[in-house]
Amino acid sequence: MGDNEYQEALKLGKKEYKACVSQGRFPYLPVLDDILSRENIQTEQNMGLMQIPLDFVVGTATKGRTYSFAANFMPILDADTEFAFKWIALSDAQVNEGIRDPIVAYEYMNRYYVVEGNKRVSVLKYFKADSIVANVTRKIPKYSEDEDVKLYYEYMKFHQISGLNNIEFSKIGMVDKLLALMGSTAIWDADTRMEFNSLACLPVSCLTPTASYITTIASIKDMANSKDPAPYFKAAAVVSPHTVAEWELGIPPEPTRRSALKLLFKAKSIRVFNTCATVQPTTALTRT
Repeated sequence: MGDNEYQEALKLGKKEYKACVSQGRFPYLPVLDDILSRENIQTEQNMGLMQIPLDFVVGTATKGRTYSFAANFMPILDADTEFAFKWIALSDAQVNEGIRDPIVAYEYMNRYYVVEGNKRVSVLKYFKADSIVANVTRKIPKYSEDEDVKLYYEYMKFHQISGLNNIEFSKIGMVDKLLALMGSTAIWDADTRMEFNSLACLPVSCLTPTASYITTIASIKDMANSKDPAPYFKAAAVVSPHTVAEWELGIPPEPTRRSALKLLFKAKSIRVFNTCATVQPTTALTRT
């Protein structure tokens, strides 16, 4: 059974490889060692076991395995190799009982680079899993006036308070504004995180019209404002079933049902997450 999956994954890998070559991009996995050789790392932080978004797992820690995968983590080695046999065994394990062993990874700038478990990541990405358990060590860059570094430091502050790692902030200062809207800078408990996620990721099926207001830049043209000839290109994630009629394009969705709220969210307290953050319920946003 896993043989068929490997053949399909191999096709995806070779397709990605050819596309990267034709576009002049590096066709293999990014290597963290190469990235860090150009950066100034201040310290490391042991994050322990945590659930991480698979879309944020973008590369490998060392060059040892990078040439076994295309840039999308799909395999590119022939089906008669030892690598392929191990990949197939993991595929069968995923189908029969699920992959349970955590991987080991470094986190740098809210992206993850695999130290141990590249094939597990590859298999789970092939099966379109959302996340994976990982033993994570964070590489913290030295603070600077670089905008990406400043945004990352704000993300670390938000992560420390919320425990969420599937959100990216696009503007400096938005973390403090979001926390002010939440009404507290205390560490969030499980109920708070669940309530926040349920509002931030309210299913599109619960909203009218059908245009998706929880999207990413990568899929905005296909999902958001589908009736508009030129959809807005930034993410617009709804964090409340109520939105005010101030959105730049389209009609704000109206709720067809309303979740019972334990938190004191007001109708206009959290409007559109476009000004604060990009919420990534299933698909990650790669900043360029």
